[in-house]
Amino acid sequence: MKHLKSTLLCFLTTGLTILAPLGISPAQEAPPASSQARAVRLSFVEGTVTVRRPGSTEWAKASVNTPIQQGFSVATSKNSYAEVQFENGSTVRLGQLSRVDFSELALTSSGGKVNHLTFERGYSTFHFIPEHHDEYLVRASGLTMTPHGKTNFEQIFKHNKCV
Repeated sequence: MKHLKSTLLCFLTTGLTILAPLGISPAQEAPPASSQARAVRLSFVEGTVTVRRPGSTEWAKASVNTPIQQGFSVATSKNSYAEVQFENGSTVRLGQLSRVDFSELALTSSGGKVNHLTFERGYSTFHFIPEHHDEYLVRASGLTMTPHGKTNFEQIFKHNKCV
């Protein structure tokens, strides 16, 4: 019995010694592929601008510096305008009667930022300044745009069609 205990202890010690240089411990899980820790915010608000949080059906009045997180939606009313600013200075500007959904805002393990947006209606100007491994993706009217490099473009929705 004593021999069995010492053999088991030796096996466990050897196993931990092999795993230690790899930075893996038996109780440690693999790091997550991405994080939602981002600093995206409403940088300009004029008129009636509202936000909807993930899982909610209620819209709440938004003000300057409202943090925007994954799953949020931002909408403007008549004669109302908004600008959402990303950490690197990229922006999404909404004209009146517009809406954009932030379906994915993540930070990858390599430091790249994942920005997936759905433009639902209205008028919007996108100004993207990707850094390192940043990814921008905009869905509108059944189309998907994935700009590479510094990009400026406008989207106008009229009668459920992207113009």
